Amino acid sequence: MSAITFCRPLLSLAPLIVPSVVAGQLTWQRTYGGFGADEAVAVVATADSGYVMLGSTGSFGSGGGDLYLVRVDSAGSLVWSMTYGGPGVEQGADLVRSDDEDLLIVGTRYHDPSFGYDGFLVRTDQAGTPLWERPYGQQGWDLFHAAASVPGGWFVVGQTFSVGDGSGEAWILRITEVGDTLWTRTFGSLESEVATAVVGMPDGGCAVVVNRAATTGQDIVLVRYASDGVLLWQTTWGGVAWDEGRSVTATTDGGFVVGGVTEGVVPYRTMLMIKFDAAGAFMWNEVTFGQGTWEGYAVIELQSGDLCLAGSTDAFGAGGKDMYMWHTTATGAYIEGPTFGGLEQDEAFDVVAAVDGGYVLVGRTNSAGPGPQAVLAVKHFGSPLSGTFDETLDPLPIPDLRPSTAGLLLHPNPARPGDAITMTLAGGNGQRRSVVLLDQQGRQVAGWPDQHPSEPLRVPSIAPGTYTLHTVSDNGRRSAAPLLIIP
Repeated sequence: MSAITFCRPLLSLAPLIVPSVVAGQLTWQRTYGGFGADEAVAVVATADSGYVMLGSTGSFGSGGGDLYLVRVDSAGSLVWSMTYGGPGVEQGADLVRSDDEDLLIVGTRYHDPSFGYDGFLVRTDQAGTPLWERPYGQQGWDLFHAAASVPGGWFVVGQTFSVGDGSGEAWILRITEVGDTLWTRTFGSLESEVATAVVGMPDGGCAVVVNRAATTGQDIVLVRYASDGVLLWQTTWGGVAWDEGRSVTATTDGGFVVGGVTEGVVPYRTMLMIKFDAAGAFMWNEVTFGQGTWEGYAVIELQSGDLCLAGSTDAFGAGGKDMYMWHTTATGAYIEGPTFGGLEQDEAFDVVAAVDGGYVLVGRTNSAGPGPQAVLAVKHFGSPLSGTFDETLDPLPIPDLRPSTAGLLLHPNPARPGDAITMTLAGGNGQRRSVVLLDQQGRQVAGWPDQHPSEPLRVPSIAPGTYTLHTVSDNGRRSAAPLLIIP
């Protein structure tokens, strides 16, 4: 591995106060979602200067965790939103727009315990209406992480545990526009490999980022495939530490830039960009520099040839983690590094360039929104934004809050802080019971250790969101039911 060079130190640690309109162009910072935990992991720009964000939702859909698609206009105003999924759990991973404005949603679902996780694709039209949806996988766990469009279909990549020795191999699929699989390849050895990013090439092939476990940590492998699945070349980058590639973009000079993180430079994690030429030869690498922890996710090339890597940092900003956009020249020289966020945790997972010269970052926030975690999108022009977040409460219907244990009913449900909740349990309420209230991360937020069934539960002062009420009776009988807390 060549020596890693440092980017120029960050020059400004204090947010700059800028107006909401820069050079006649609109900037904004908005949250979207409901009373549960929501996030966005991918964004694409639309032909009419709007944006579509993909993520996952705990606020809407079937209630188990569904794919969440949000369409906004150029000002960030909600146009429509949709959820996709069934009774299991679906997790969004990537979003790809086709030339005809259709969308390919990439994710993973857990539906049948006997099969575990499957890769999951949904193709929609530009209004979010599903055209088809399909699971992909075999008996073991099979996960999708990213996709890229090519003429006649897509490449989809991830990880499969259904082949080989079960340690996990990188998984590459070439599928048609209707979801049929043309060919499948695995890339692996005796270690564990996972494909995390892919970019389509003009010749119909693709370049794939693979992370390979090593005895000293993890290495990054860039793999090039022809349109028929023939392996053209592979190149490895890494050292005696943890290196992780999370994104890749093809550059106008025919090469590639991989974005991610490394722990091999300083005693903390840094953002990482690596440049390769068209044949996979290493050209240069750069890292961020500043005490703290950095996470790098999506990298893009701008029309100017500049590069942007979206992620987060706790090295500076408003507090906790903040969204961070690392902007460099085509050779990795530092240009700017604005942060966005509030006092809590704010993270960016994807970035897209706007037609007016700005950028849109998407991710998640605990600093604002109606629930414990919301989708966060920021439109900017390279400078930090002042002011608060505009919060959008999605009008999608909330999940049907049926009890997860048959016979346990809560009233009222939804409830507000201060309300008195009564419990009714099939088979009689004669047993004293211990009751706890857990949030979506499984943390206890309230407890009633010796609750008589005739005594109501007083809802504590807690944030809006979906919680779970667990009861254990004197005879050992366990019951649980979801409880929605609203403002």
